[in-house]
Amino acid sequence: MYAEVSANRRVCLATQSSIERLHELMRIAAHWSGPMSVAVFVAGDELRLLRAFATWLFRCRPEIYGRLVLHAATPAERPGTQGAVPSWARDCDAKPLPPAERRADTVAWRARHPYPQNHLRNLARRNCHTPYVFLVDVDIVPSKGMAEALDTFLAKAPRCPLCAYVVPTYELDKRVAEFPANKSELLRLSKNKLAIPFHRKVFIYNQYASNFSRWEASGGNESSEAHVSHDVTNFELLYEPFYVAADAVPAHDERFLGYGFTRNTQVATVDIEREKFPIAVNCGCASVANWDASDVAGAAAVSPLSTAAALCQQYLQETVEGECCAEEGDKPSTEVELQDVDLQEACPELSGQIIGGRPSSVTRHPYQVSMVMNGNSFCGGFIISPDYVLTAAHCVQNTAASAIRLRVGSTRRDSGGRIVGVANVTVHAQYGRPRFDNDIAALRLARPLVFSNAVRAVRLPQPRQPVPLVRLTVTGWGLTAPRGRRIPRIMMEARVPVVPHWLCRLSYGDALTDNMFCGGHFLIGGVSSCQGDSGGPAVFRGTVYGVVSFARGCALPLSPTVFTNLAALRDWVTQNTGL
Repeated sequence: MYAEVSANRRVCLATQSSIERLHELMRIAAHWSGPMSVAVFVAGDELRLLRAFATWLFRCRPEIYGRLVLHAATPAERPGTQGAVPSWARDCDAKPLPPAERRADTVAWRARHPYPQNHLRNLARRNCHTPYVFLVDVDIVPSKGMAEALDTFLAKAPRCPLCAYVVPTYELDKRVAEFPANKSELLRLSKNKLAIPFHRKVFIYNQYASNFSRWEASGGNESSEAHVSHDVTNFELLYEPFYVAADAVPAHDERFLGYGFTRNTQVATVDIEREKFPIAVNCGCASVANWDASDVAGAAAVSPLSTAAALCQQYLQETVEGECCAEEGDKPSTEVELQDVDLQEACPELSGQIIGGRPSSVTRHPYQVSMVMNGNSFCGGFIISPDYVLTAAHCVQNTAASAIRLRVGSTRRDSGGRIVGVANVTVHAQYGRPRFDNDIAALRLARPLVFSNAVRAVRLPQPRQPVPLVRLTVTGWGLTAPRGRRIPRIMMEARVPVVPHWLCRLSYGDALTDNMFCGGHFLIGGVSSCQGDSGGPAVFRGTVYGVVSFARGCALPLSPTVFTNLAALRDWVTQNTGL
Protein backbone atom coordinates (compact mmCIF):
# COMPACT_ATOMS: atom_id res chain seq x y z
CA MET A 1 0.00 0.00 0.00
CA TYR A 2 2.88 2.38 0.76
CA ALA A 3 4.14 2.07 -2.83
CA GLU A 4 0.67 2.77 -4.20
CA VAL A 5 0.25 5.86 -2.02
CA SER A 6 3.70 7.14 -3.04
CA ALA A 7 2.95 6.65 -6.74
CA ASN A 8 0.09 9.14 -6.54
CA ARG A 9 1.85 11.84 -4.47
CA ARG A 10 4.67 14.28 -5.19
CA VAL A 11 6.17 14.62 -1.72
CA CYS A 12 7.02 12.18 1.07
CA LEU A 13 7.63 13.15 4.70
CA ALA A 14 10.85 11.62 6.02
CA THR A 15 11.80 11.67 9.68
CA GLN A 16 13.89 9.85 12.29
CA SER A 17 13.30 8.96 15.90
CA SER A 18 14.46 7.05 18.93
CA ILE A 19 12.05 4.47 20.34
CA GLU A 20 11.15 6.69 23.32
CA ARG A 21 9.95 9.50 21.04
CA LEU A 22 8.31 7.41 18.36
CA HIS A 23 4.85 8.03 19.84
CA GLU A 24 5.18 11.62 18.53
CA LEU A 25 4.77 10.21 15.04
CA MET A 26 1.03 10.02 15.75
CA ARG A 27 0.82 13.82 15.87
CA ILE A 28 2.49 14.06 12.47
CA ALA A 29 0.22 11.40 11.00
CA ALA A 30 -2.87 13.26 12.22
CA HIS A 31 -1.95 16.23 10.00
CA TRP A 32 0.01 14.62 7.14
CA SER A 33 -2.02 12.59 4.65
CA GLY A 34 0.83 11.62 2.34
CA PRO A 35 3.46 8.85 2.51
CA MET A 36 5.85 8.79 5.47
CA SER A 37 9.26 7.13 5.77
CA VAL A 38 10.52 6.77 9.34
CA ALA A 39 13.95 5.54 10.47
CA VAL A 40 14.12 4.42 14.11
CA PHE A 41 17.27 3.86 16.20
CA VAL A 42 16.79 0.75 18.34
CA ALA A 43 19.28 -0.95 20.64
CA GLY A 44 18.86 -4.39 22.18
CA ASP A 45 15.31 -5.11 23.30
CA GLU A 46 14.04 -1.88 21.70
CA LEU A 47 13.66 -3.84 18.45
CA ARG A 48 10.91 -5.83 20.16
CA LEU A 49 9.10 -2.59 20.96
CA LEU A 50 9.41 -1.33 17.38
CA ARG A 51 7.86 -4.54 16.06
CA ALA A 52 5.08 -4.20 18.63
CA PHE A 53 4.43 -0.62 17.51
CA ALA A 54 4.15 -1.78 13.88
CA THR A 55 1.69 -4.47 14.98
CA TRP A 56 -0.39 -1.92 16.89
CA LEU A 57 -0.52 0.36 13.83
CA PHE A 58 -1.55 -2.53 11.58
CA ARG A 59 -4.38 -3.59 13.90
CA CYS A 60 -5.53 -0.25 15.28
CA ARG A 61 -4.50 2.49 12.82
CA PRO A 62 -4.64 0.90 9.36
CA GLU A 63 -5.15 4.30 7.69
CA ILE A 64 -1.69 5.28 8.99
CA TYR A 65 -0.04 1.90 8.53
CA GLY A 66 -0.94 1.87 4.83
CA ARG A 67 1.08 5.02 4.06
CA LEU A 68 3.96 4.42 6.44
CA VAL A 69 7.23 2.52 6.15
CA LEU A 70 9.36 1.90 9.27
CA HIS A 71 13.13 1.20 9.17
CA ALA A 72 15.18 -0.09 12.09
CA ALA A 73 18.80 0.96 12.59
CA THR A 74 20.60 -1.10 15.24
CA PRO A 75 24.13 -0.53 16.64
CA ALA A 76 26.63 -3.34 16.08
CA GLU A 77 27.68 -3.09 19.72
CA ARG A 78 24.13 -3.75 20.91
CA PRO A 79 22.14 -5.48 18.13
CA GLY A 80 18.40 -5.76 18.28
CA THR A 81 16.83 -8.70 20.08
CA GLN A 82 13.43 -10.34 19.79
CA GLY A 83 11.09 -11.13 22.63
CA ALA A 84 7.49 -11.52 23.65
CA VAL A 85 5.06 -9.05 22.10
CA PRO A 86 3.63 -6.79 24.84
CA SER A 87 -0.10 -6.81 25.45
CA TRP A 88 -0.66 -3.22 24.33
CA ALA A 89 0.27 -4.20 20.75
CA ARG A 90 -3.16 -5.90 20.45
CA ASP A 91 -5.17 -3.38 22.46
CA CYS A 92 -6.48 -0.52 20.34
CA ASP A 93 -7.54 1.37 23.47
CA ALA A 94 -4.02 1.29 24.90
CA LYS A 95 -1.37 3.97 24.54
CA PRO A 96 1.52 2.49 22.52
CA LEU A 97 5.14 2.48 23.65
CA PRO A 98 4.76 3.12 27.40
CA PRO A 99 8.11 4.27 28.90
CA ALA A 100 8.17 1.43 31.43
CA GLU A 101 8.62 -1.12 28.63
CA ARG A 102 12.29 -0.21 28.08
CA ARG A 103 14.88 -2.22 29.99
CA ALA A 104 17.07 -0.28 32.43
CA ASP A 105 20.34 -1.59 30.97
CA THR A 106 19.30 -0.47 27.47
CA VAL A 107 18.36 2.98 28.76
CA ALA A 108 21.77 3.22 30.46
CA TRP A 109 23.59 2.13 27.29
CA ARG A 110 21.74 4.70 25.21
CA ALA A 111 22.66 7.45 27.65
CA ARG A 112 26.37 6.71 27.13
CA HIS A 113 26.33 6.62 23.34
CA PRO A 114 25.62 9.31 20.73
CA TYR A 115 22.52 9.27 18.60
CA PRO A 116 23.24 8.81 14.83
CA GLN A 117 20.82 11.44 13.54
CA ASN A 118 22.33 11.87 10.09
CA HIS A 119 22.53 8.13 9.42
CA LEU A 120 18.84 7.89 10.27
CA ARG A 121 17.96 10.88 8.09
CA ASN A 122 19.70 9.30 5.11
CA LEU A 123 17.95 5.99 5.77
CA ALA A 124 14.53 7.65 5.89
CA ARG A 125 15.19 9.66 2.74
CA ARG A 126 16.35 6.64 0.76
CA ASN A 127 13.00 4.97 1.25
CA CYS A 128 10.88 7.86 0.03
CA HIS A 129 9.52 6.96 -3.41
CA THR A 130 8.31 10.41 -4.45
CA PRO A 131 9.99 13.15 -6.55
CA TYR A 132 10.27 15.43 -3.49
CA VAL A 133 11.08 14.87 0.19
CA PHE A 134 10.06 16.92 3.22
CA LEU A 135 12.65 16.01 5.87
CA VAL A 136 11.70 16.95 9.44
CA ASP A 137 12.42 15.86 13.00
CA VAL A 138 9.82 13.71 14.71
CA ASP A 139 8.69 16.52 17.01
CA ILE A 140 7.91 18.83 14.08
CA VAL A 141 4.18 18.75 13.31
CA PRO A 142 3.06 19.92 9.85
CA SER A 143 0.00 22.07 9.42
CA LYS A 144 -3.18 20.27 8.48
CA GLY A 145 -3.49 19.86 4.75
CA MET A 146 0.19 20.52 4.07
CA ALA A 147 0.65 17.33 2.06
CA GLU A 148 -2.14 18.25 -0.34
CA ALA A 149 -0.99 21.87 -0.53
CA LEU A 150 2.55 20.80 -1.39
CA ASP A 151 1.34 18.35 -4.02
CA THR A 152 -0.63 21.13 -5.73
CA PHE A 153 2.21 23.64 -5.40
CA LEU A 154 4.90 21.30 -6.74
CA ALA A 155 2.71 20.22 -9.65
CA LYS A 156 2.33 23.85 -10.75
CA ALA A 157 5.80 25.15 -9.83
CA PRO A 158 8.29 25.59 -12.70
CA ARG A 159 10.77 22.76 -12.90
CA CYS A 160 13.66 23.66 -10.60
CA PRO A 161 15.74 20.62 -9.57
CA LEU A 162 18.07 22.82 -7.53
CA CYS A 163 15.34 24.57 -5.54
CA ALA A 164 14.88 23.88 -1.85
CA TYR A 165 11.60 25.23 -0.49
CA VAL A 166 11.95 26.29 3.14
CA VAL A 167 8.94 25.81 5.40
CA PRO A 168 8.60 28.44 8.17
CA THR A 169 8.73 26.60 11.49
CA TYR A 170 7.49 27.87 14.86
CA GLU A 171 7.38 26.67 18.46
CA LEU A 172 4.04 26.68 20.27
CA ASP A 173 3.68 27.47 23.94
CA LYS A 174 2.42 24.62 26.13
CA ARG A 175 -0.66 26.71 26.88
CA VAL A 176 -1.83 26.51 23.25
CA ALA A 177 -4.67 23.99 23.20
CA GLU A 178 -5.58 24.05 19.51
CA PHE A 179 -3.07 23.68 16.70
CA PRO A 180 -3.27 26.79 14.43
CA ALA A 181 -5.36 26.05 11.35
CA ASN A 182 -3.68 28.63 9.10
CA LYS A 183 -1.09 31.38 8.94
CA SER A 184 -3.44 34.02 10.36
CA GLU A 185 -4.01 31.96 13.49
CA LEU A 186 -0.28 31.31 13.87
CA LEU A 187 0.50 35.03 13.59
CA ARG A 188 -2.15 35.76 16.19
CA LEU A 189 -0.42 33.36 18.56
CA SER A 190 2.91 35.00 17.74
CA LYS A 191 1.51 38.45 18.54
CA ASN A 192 0.35 37.14 21.92
CA LYS A 193 3.79 35.60 22.56
CA LEU A 194 2.40 32.07 22.37
CA ALA A 195 4.39 31.15 19.26
CA ILE A 196 7.99 31.98 18.37
CA PRO A 197 10.24 31.07 15.42
CA PHE A 198 11.87 27.68 15.88
CA HIS A 199 14.98 27.67 18.12
CA ARG A 200 14.90 31.42 18.69
CA LYS A 201 15.60 30.85 22.39
CA VAL A 202 17.86 27.82 22.06
CA PHE A 203 20.00 29.06 19.16
CA ILE A 204 18.53 31.88 17.09
CA TYR A 205 20.97 31.53 14.20
CA ASN A 206 19.57 28.07 13.43
CA GLN A 207 16.71 29.65 11.43
CA TYR A 208 17.93 33.26 11.20
CA ALA A 209 18.36 33.34 7.42
CA SER A 210 14.69 32.48 6.88
CA ASN A 211 13.81 36.09 7.75
CA PHE A 212 10.60 35.26 9.60
CA SER A 213 9.71 38.95 9.95
CA ARG A 214 9.44 39.23 6.18
CA TRP A 215 7.23 36.14 6.02
CA GLU A 216 5.04 37.54 8.79
CA ALA A 217 4.75 40.98 7.17
CA SER A 218 1.81 39.97 4.94
CA GLY A 219 -0.23 39.22 8.05
CA GLY A 220 -1.75 36.09 6.54
CA ASN A 221 -3.80 38.04 4.02
CA GLU A 222 -2.37 36.37 0.93
CA SER A 223 -3.74 33.36 -0.91
CA SER A 224 -4.34 30.26 1.18
CA GLU A 225 -2.57 28.16 -1.44
CA ALA A 226 1.05 27.22 -0.93
CA HIS A 227 3.34 29.69 -2.67
CA VAL A 228 6.78 31.29 -2.48
CA SER A 229 7.04 34.27 -0.13
CA HIS A 230 10.65 35.32 -0.76
CA ASP A 231 14.14 33.98 -1.44
CA VAL A 232 16.79 33.33 1.20
CA THR A 233 19.75 35.53 0.29
CA ASN A 234 21.89 35.38 3.44
CA PHE A 235 22.70 31.69 3.79
CA GLU A 236 25.29 30.89 6.47
CA LEU A 237 26.67 27.52 7.53
CA LEU A 238 24.77 27.61 10.83
CA TYR A 239 21.48 27.69 8.91
CA GLU A 240 19.36 24.55 9.43
CA PRO A 241 15.94 25.07 7.86
CA PHE A 242 13.30 22.44 7.32
CA TYR A 243 12.62 22.32 3.61
CA VAL A 244 11.12 20.43 0.70
CA ALA A 245 13.55 19.50 -2.07
CA ALA A 246 13.99 17.08 -4.93
CA ASP A 247 14.92 13.58 -3.81
CA ALA A 248 18.36 13.95 -5.43
CA VAL A 249 19.79 16.46 -2.91
CA PRO A 250 23.10 15.42 -1.26
CA ALA A 251 23.13 13.08 1.72
CA HIS A 252 23.83 14.15 5.28
CA ASP A 253 27.36 13.72 6.60
CA GLU A 254 27.11 10.71 8.92
CA ARG A 255 30.27 11.60 10.86
CA PHE A 256 28.16 14.13 12.78
CA LEU A 257 26.67 12.40 15.83
CA GLY A 258 24.53 13.43 18.76
CA TYR A 259 22.82 16.80 18.82
CA GLY A 260 23.91 20.21 17.59
CA PHE A 261 24.96 21.24 14.05
CA THR A 262 24.19 17.83 12.53
CA ARG A 263 22.23 19.14 9.55
CA ASN A 264 24.55 22.01 8.61
CA THR A 265 26.69 20.25 6.03
CA GLN A 266 23.79 18.88 4.01
CA VAL A 267 22.13 22.29 3.89
CA ALA A 268 25.47 23.88 2.97
CA THR A 269 25.95 21.50 0.06
CA VAL A 270 22.46 22.24 -1.19
CA ASP A 271 23.26 25.96 -0.95
CA ILE A 272 26.41 25.56 -3.04
CA GLU A 273 24.64 23.64 -5.78
CA ARG A 274 21.29 25.36 -5.58
CA GLU A 275 19.53 27.64 -7.99
CA LYS A 276 17.10 28.96 -5.39
CA PHE A 277 16.47 28.66 -1.66
CA PRO A 278 12.97 30.18 -1.39
CA ILE A 279 10.68 30.50 1.60
CA ALA A 280 7.58 28.60 0.56
CA VAL A 281 4.20 27.35 1.68
CA ASN A 282 1.83 29.92 3.12
CA CYS A 283 -0.63 27.39 4.51
CA GLY A 284 2.01 24.87 5.49
CA CYS A 285 3.85 26.30 8.43
CA ALA A 286 5.31 23.39 10.30
CA SER A 287 5.12 23.94 14.03
CA VAL A 288 6.61 22.38 17.11
CA ALA A 289 3.86 21.37 19.46
CA ASN A 290 4.57 21.68 23.20
CA TRP A 291 8.28 22.20 22.70
CA ASP A 292 10.35 22.37 25.84
CA ALA A 293 13.76 23.98 25.39
CA SER A 294 15.16 21.87 28.23
CA ASP A 295 14.79 18.82 25.98
CA VAL A 296 17.65 20.14 23.88
CA ALA A 297 19.76 21.73 26.58
CA GLY A 298 20.78 18.43 28.13
CA ALA A 299 21.40 16.65 24.86
CA ALA A 300 23.47 19.39 23.27
CA ALA A 301 26.52 18.36 25.29
CA VAL A 302 26.82 15.21 23.17
CA SER A 303 28.20 17.22 20.26
CA PRO A 304 30.16 20.17 21.71
CA LEU A 305 30.88 23.22 19.63
CA SER A 306 34.59 22.45 19.36
CA THR A 307 33.87 18.99 17.94
CA ALA A 308 31.32 20.36 15.51
CA ALA A 309 33.73 23.09 14.40
CA ALA A 310 36.50 20.57 13.76
CA LEU A 311 34.18 18.34 11.74
CA CYS A 312 32.86 21.32 9.81
CA GLN A 313 36.40 22.43 9.00
CA GLN A 314 37.15 18.96 7.61
CA TYR A 315 33.88 19.00 5.69
CA LEU A 316 34.70 22.42 4.26
CA GLN A 317 38.05 21.19 2.98
CA GLU A 318 36.46 18.14 1.39
CA THR A 319 33.28 19.60 -0.02
CA VAL A 320 32.97 23.36 0.08
CA GLU A 321 36.48 24.55 -0.75
CA GLY A 322 35.84 24.48 -4.49
CA GLU A 323 32.78 26.68 -4.27
CA CYS A 324 32.43 29.05 -7.23
CA CYS A 325 30.03 31.88 -6.89
CA ALA A 326 30.64 33.44 -10.30
CA GLU A 327 27.75 35.35 -11.73
CA GLU A 328 26.50 34.33 -15.13
CA GLY A 329 28.90 35.42 -17.83
CA ASP A 330 31.85 35.93 -15.47
CA LYS A 331 35.12 34.64 -16.84
CA PRO A 332 37.77 35.43 -14.23
CA SER A 333 41.39 34.60 -14.78
CA THR A 334 42.40 31.09 -13.71
CA GLU A 335 46.02 32.07 -13.17
CA VAL A 336 47.11 32.80 -9.61
CA GLU A 337 50.70 33.92 -9.24
CA LEU A 338 52.20 33.79 -5.74
CA GLN A 339 55.17 35.67 -4.39
CA ASP A 340 56.98 35.45 -1.05
CA VAL A 341 56.80 38.70 0.90
CA ASP A 342 57.86 40.08 4.24
CA LEU A 343 54.71 40.58 6.28
CA GLN A 344 56.35 43.27 8.42
CA GLU A 345 55.93 45.77 5.57
CA ALA A 346 53.11 47.95 6.79
CA CYS A 347 50.16 45.98 8.17
CA PRO A 348 49.29 45.91 11.87
CA GLU A 349 49.00 42.68 13.83
CA LEU A 350 45.24 42.57 13.35
CA SER A 351 44.32 43.01 9.72
CA GLY A 352 42.17 41.66 6.87
CA GLN A 353 42.79 38.89 4.06
CA ILE A 354 41.17 37.01 1.16
CA ILE A 355 41.07 33.41 2.33
CA GLY A 356 39.02 30.86 0.42
CA GLY A 357 38.53 33.27 -2.49
CA ARG A 358 39.01 33.08 -6.23
CA PRO A 359 40.80 35.12 -8.92
CA SER A 360 38.95 38.21 -10.10
CA SER A 361 39.59 41.27 -12.26
CA VAL A 362 39.43 45.04 -12.11
CA THR A 363 36.64 45.13 -14.69
CA ARG A 364 34.47 43.27 -12.17
CA HIS A 365 35.52 45.63 -9.37
CA PRO A 366 36.74 48.87 -11.01
CA TYR A 367 36.56 50.74 -7.70
CA GLN A 368 39.30 48.61 -6.07
CA VAL A 369 42.71 50.26 -5.64
CA SER A 370 46.03 49.03 -4.30
CA MET A 371 47.97 51.29 -1.96
CA VAL A 372 51.73 51.53 -2.48
CA MET A 373 54.45 52.86 -0.19
CA ASN A 374 58.20 52.60 -0.81
CA GLY A 375 57.46 50.44 -3.83
CA ASN A 376 55.46 47.85 -1.86
CA SER A 377 51.69 47.34 -1.84
CA PHE A 378 50.34 47.26 1.71
CA CYS A 379 46.60 47.90 1.89
CA GLY A 380 43.53 48.33 -0.25
CA GLY A 381 41.04 51.08 -0.81
CA PHE A 382 38.11 51.96 -3.05
CA ILE A 383 37.09 54.85 -5.28
CA ILE A 384 34.02 56.87 -4.25
CA SER A 385 34.45 59.81 -6.66
CA PRO A 386 37.02 61.15 -9.16
CA ASP A 387 38.69 62.96 -6.25
CA TYR A 388 38.40 60.58 -3.29
CA VAL A 389 39.35 57.10 -2.15
CA LEU A 390 38.32 55.57 1.18
CA THR A 391 40.44 53.14 3.18
CA ALA A 392 40.98 51.97 6.76
CA ALA A 393 42.44 54.47 9.21
CA HIS A 394 44.97 51.94 10.53
CA CYS A 395 46.49 51.74 7.02
CA VAL A 396 47.43 55.42 6.83
CA GLN A 397 47.58 56.72 10.40
CA ASN A 398 50.73 58.79 10.96
CA THR A 399 51.61 58.47 7.27
CA ALA A 400 52.31 61.53 5.13
CA ALA A 401 50.18 61.91 2.01
CA SER A 402 53.32 62.35 -0.07
CA ALA A 403 54.47 58.83 0.89
CA ILE A 404 51.35 57.13 -0.48
CA ARG A 405 50.68 56.14 -4.08
CA LEU A 406 47.57 54.42 -5.42
CA ARG A 407 47.46 51.92 -8.27
CA VAL A 408 44.09 52.16 -10.03
CA GLY A 409 42.63 50.30 -12.99
CA SER A 410 44.75 47.16 -12.62
CA THR A 411 43.99 43.53 -11.82
CA ARG A 412 47.62 43.08 -10.77
CA ARG A 413 48.84 44.64 -7.56
CA ASP A 414 52.38 45.36 -8.79
CA SER A 415 51.96 46.46 -12.42
CA GLY A 416 49.50 47.86 -14.93
CA GLY A 417 46.86 50.51 -14.54
CA ARG A 418 47.91 53.96 -13.43
CA ILE A 419 49.76 55.31 -10.38
CA VAL A 420 48.20 58.40 -8.80
CA GLY A 421 49.37 60.58 -5.95
CA VAL A 422 47.57 61.60 -2.76
CA ALA A 423 47.19 65.26 -1.83
CA ASN A 424 45.69 64.88 1.63
CA VAL A 425 44.92 62.17 4.21
CA THR A 426 42.03 62.61 6.66
CA VAL A 427 41.83 60.03 9.45
CA HIS A 428 38.71 59.92 11.62
CA ALA A 429 39.43 62.01 14.71
CA GLN A 430 37.99 59.34 17.01
CA TYR A 431 39.83 56.43 15.44
CA GLY A 432 41.07 53.93 18.02
CA ARG A 433 38.84 55.11 20.86
CA PRO A 434 38.27 52.24 21.62
CA ARG A 435 40.75 50.26 19.54
CA PHE A 436 39.79 50.00 15.85
CA ASP A 437 36.58 51.97 16.33
CA ASN A 438 35.95 54.52 13.54
CA ASP A 439 38.54 52.74 11.37
CA ILE A 440 38.14 54.93 8.29
CA ALA A 441 40.19 57.47 6.36
CA ALA A 442 39.60 59.60 3.26
CA LEU A 443 42.33 60.15 0.68
CA ARG A 444 42.02 63.23 -1.57
CA LEU A 445 43.79 62.57 -4.85
CA ALA A 446 46.37 64.90 -6.35
CA ARG A 447 44.51 64.80 -9.68
CA PRO A 448 40.96 63.72 -10.55
CA LEU A 449 40.58 60.24 -11.99
CA VAL A 450 39.33 59.66 -15.52
CA PHE A 451 36.68 56.96 -15.31
CA SER A 452 36.63 53.95 -17.64
CA ASN A 453 35.54 50.32 -17.53
CA ALA A 454 38.52 49.67 -15.22
CA VAL A 455 38.25 52.83 -13.08
CA ARG A 456 34.91 53.69 -11.53
CA ALA A 457 33.36 54.78 -8.24
CA VAL A 458 31.33 52.47 -6.05
CA ARG A 459 27.99 53.62 -4.63
CA LEU A 460 27.86 54.67 -0.97
CA PRO A 461 25.06 53.56 1.39
CA GLN A 462 22.49 55.92 2.84
CA PRO A 463 23.19 57.25 6.35
CA ARG A 464 22.39 54.63 9.00
CA GLN A 465 21.14 52.21 6.33
CA PRO A 466 21.04 48.70 7.87
CA VAL A 467 23.64 46.27 6.59
CA PRO A 468 21.69 43.58 4.71
CA LEU A 469 22.03 40.01 5.97
CA VAL A 470 23.47 38.79 2.68
CA ARG A 471 26.81 37.66 1.27
CA LEU A 472 29.08 40.63 0.67
CA THR A 473 31.89 40.53 -1.89
CA VAL A 474 35.32 41.46 -0.52
CA THR A 475 38.27 42.06 -2.84
CA GLY A 476 41.98 42.65 -2.58
CA TRP A 477 45.48 41.21 -2.81
CA GLY A 478 45.84 39.82 0.72
CA LEU A 479 47.10 36.44 1.88
CA THR A 480 45.39 33.40 0.37
CA ALA A 481 46.22 30.99 3.22
CA PRO A 482 45.67 31.55 6.96
CA ARG A 483 49.30 30.90 7.96
CA GLY A 484 50.92 31.77 4.67
CA ARG A 485 53.62 34.21 3.69
CA ARG A 486 52.52 34.44 0.08
CA ILE A 487 50.22 36.98 -1.49
CA PRO A 488 48.76 36.90 -4.99
CA ARG A 489 49.71 39.34 -7.70
CA ILE A 490 46.22 39.02 -9.17
CA MET A 491 43.15 40.48 -7.49
CA MET A 492 41.13 37.98 -5.45
CA GLU A 493 37.51 38.08 -4.35
CA ALA A 494 35.42 36.15 -1.84
CA ARG A 495 31.80 36.22 -0.77
CA VAL A 496 31.31 36.36 2.98
CA PRO A 497 27.95 36.18 4.77
CA VAL A 498 27.12 38.99 7.17
CA VAL A 499 27.09 37.76 10.77
CA PRO A 500 24.36 39.19 13.05
CA HIS A 501 25.77 41.75 15.47
CA TRP A 502 24.66 39.86 18.59
CA LEU A 503 26.39 36.70 17.39
CA CYS A 504 29.65 38.46 16.55
CA ARG A 505 29.72 39.95 20.05
CA LEU A 506 30.10 36.41 21.35
CA SER A 507 33.56 36.48 19.75
CA TYR A 508 34.66 40.09 20.23
CA GLY A 509 32.63 41.32 23.20
CA ASP A 510 32.71 45.05 23.86
CA ALA A 511 35.43 45.52 21.23
CA LEU A 512 32.64 45.33 18.65
CA THR A 513 30.96 48.73 18.49
CA ASP A 514 27.95 50.02 16.59
CA ASN A 515 30.36 51.40 13.99
CA MET A 516 31.35 47.85 13.02
CA PHE A 517 29.79 44.69 11.62
CA CYS A 518 31.11 41.19 10.98
CA GLY A 519 31.27 38.86 8.02
CA GLY A 520 32.40 35.27 7.50
CA HIS A 521 31.39 31.69 8.23
CA PHE A 522 31.03 32.11 11.98
CA LEU A 523 31.28 28.48 13.06
CA ILE A 524 34.01 27.12 10.81
CA GLY A 525 35.82 30.07 9.24
CA GLY A 526 37.39 29.19 5.91
CA VAL A 527 36.53 32.36 3.95
CA SER A 528 37.53 35.90 4.90
CA SER A 529 39.85 38.80 4.23
CA CYS A 530 43.47 38.80 5.52
CA GLN A 531 46.75 40.76 5.78
CA GLY A 532 47.05 43.02 2.76
CA ASP A 533 43.29 43.46 2.24
CA SER A 534 42.76 46.01 5.01
CA GLY A 535 40.98 49.10 3.78
CA GLY A 536 39.29 47.23 0.96
CA PRO A 537 35.54 47.26 0.29
CA ALA A 538 32.70 44.90 1.18
CA VAL A 539 30.09 45.29 -1.55
CA PHE A 540 26.59 44.04 -2.33
CA ARG A 541 24.88 44.85 -5.63
CA GLY A 542 27.04 47.87 -6.34
CA THR A 543 26.84 49.45 -2.88
CA VAL A 544 29.77 49.39 -0.48
CA TYR A 545 28.70 48.65 3.09
CA GLY A 546 31.98 48.02 4.84
CA VAL A 547 35.72 48.66 5.01
CA VAL A 548 37.94 45.69 5.91
CA SER A 549 39.22 46.48 9.41
CA PHE A 550 40.50 43.58 11.55
CA ALA A 551 40.04 39.98 12.66
CA ARG A 552 41.43 37.57 15.21
CA GLY A 553 43.64 35.56 12.89
CA CYS A 554 42.62 34.71 9.34
CA ALA A 555 39.48 32.75 8.46
CA LEU A 556 39.47 31.02 11.85
CA PRO A 557 36.37 29.43 13.41
CA LEU A 558 34.43 31.77 15.71
CA SER A 559 36.54 34.74 14.52
CA PRO A 560 34.81 36.51 11.62
CA THR A 561 36.29 39.54 9.89
CA VAL A 562 35.24 42.90 11.33
CA PHE A 563 34.32 45.69 8.92
CA THR A 564 33.87 49.40 9.50
CA ASN A 565 30.17 50.15 9.00
CA LEU A 566 30.07 52.85 6.33
CA ALA A 567 26.39 53.63 6.84
CA ALA A 568 27.06 54.36 10.52
CA LEU A 569 29.86 56.78 9.55
CA ARG A 570 28.15 58.17 6.45
CA ASP A 571 27.86 61.67 7.94
CA TRP A 572 31.62 61.70 8.50
CA VAL A 573 32.17 60.75 4.86
CA THR A 574 29.95 63.62 3.73
CA GLN A 575 31.70 66.12 5.99
CA ASN A 576 35.13 65.16 4.71
CA THR A 577 34.47 64.47 1.02
CA GLY A 578 31.30 66.40 0.21
CA LEU A 579 29.60 63.20 -0.98
